[in-house]
Amino acid sequence: MYETDPLLQISWEKKPYQPEEFVPLTGPLAGCSWIVDCIECPISEPASDLTAQLYWSGKAHETTIKYEVACHISTGRIMHVVGGVSGAINDRELLKKGGLLKKAPKEEQIEAILQKHGIIDC
Repeated sequence: MYETDPLLQISWEKKPYQPEEFVPLTGPLAGCSWIVDCIECPISEPASDLTAQLYWSGKAHETTIKYEVACHISTGRIMHVVGGVSGAINDRELLKKGGLLKKAPKEEQIEAILQKHGIIDC
């Protein structure tokens, strides 16, 4: 890897609050400094039916692999990536098991926000 590789910059250790970054004070994202979503990438149809079932995404209606990405909402800086998992895994399940909830700084209070909106049940 090169020193300038963007993947080297993915880190919670870099405080998300840089001068060019802001946290919205009003609206649906009030108090949130980052947002998370899953991305599904289509893959070739697996040779075996069992493997095809394991990678079948009901959401995308095809075989996929899935990645979870968290970005700072004002700068787009990537703060977390996990994935290469089966497209059959539900986005909420990946959020629970992907390590983001443990990795996020305590001041982000992500679990409280997700519980408030009914996204997770901790």
